[in-house]
Amino acid sequence: MKFDKILAISLAATMSVAFTACDDDDDDYVAASPEQGVKAYFLPENAKSITLVNEVSSFDVKLSRTDNASALSVPVQLSVSKEGVFTIPSTVDFAAGSSEASLTVSYDGTKLEYDEEVSISITLDENAASIYGIASYSCTAMIPAPWISMGKAIYQDDCMASLYGAPMIKYEVEIEEYALEPGIFRLVNPYGAGYPYNDPGDWYDGDFYLQIDA
Repeated sequence: MKFDKILAISLAATMSVAFTACDDDDDDYVAASPEQGVKAYFLPENAKSITLVNEVSSFDVKLSRTDNASALSVPVQLSVSKEGVFTIPSTVDFAAGSSEASLTVSYDGTKLEYDEEVSISITLDENAASIYGIASYSCTAMIPAPWISMGKAIYQDDCMASLYGAPMIKYEVEIEEYALEPGIFRLVNPYGAGYPYNDPGDWYDGDFYLQIDA
């Protein structure tokens, strides 16, 4: 028998075995069972870092569910790294016809130090959580230490102007002092709209601070 015929027979036999193996794998596949009953899950757009303020005493966490035909209450459990500050209801409640609900997390800001970061975790009851969604939500929360405005300072730009060979100029910039450590200052948007060499649209759209340790 010629070599090319032997090779063709061998390839055909190999392919036959391969297809048989694939067919066997398909026979072993078992589709996942659909969830039974209405299930809830946390929405992915919930913030992972929460900035708290003393003037407000709560924030909301968003949830959704797989069916909105009737009202639904889902048990939830709270775990925190500092006790006695945060509280939540025992359930998150969905109104009939609504696919989303808000869980209100209440807090007592007087029990937190400035810049003290607290870890928070909220977990759905395992019998009510969707296996196809987010069953627990975690974030960090803190009250940032305030910066106290000291009015206007006269700032002389010896940096940006020198890069372009422009005259060094002086202009007014708002200055703030850190409440927890006197002598730590920051200039508010020193190269923003008030920077004389800026044309409209040249500056960063947001707050920028130049910090000074005096």
